[in-house]
Amino acid sequence: QSVRHRQQRLGTMAPPGVAIEIHGMGESSSRMSLKKLMEQFGDVIGCHIGNRGVDKPVVRYPTPESAEAALSALKNQQVWLHGVV
Repeated sequence: QSVRHRQQRLGTMAPPGVAIEIHGMGESSSRMSLKKLMEQFGDVIGCHIGNRGVDKPVVRYPTPESAEAALSALKNQQVWLHGVV
């Protein structure tokens, strides 16, 4: 499992906030399931899965603190969605 964390700046094409890219999510998991699971770390202002097998799911938080809490839980394998993540 690897997770990439990136900060988005206001005024760019991407929405504002802090995005976490998730690797290793199961094919049967839905966007809403991922969003609900990740809301335990704070408000989720965006959740995108994209094309399965091509794009990595991205969860976006309004604050770095929420994103860091989620990132820490993912790195410590404390977050599970349908047996994966």
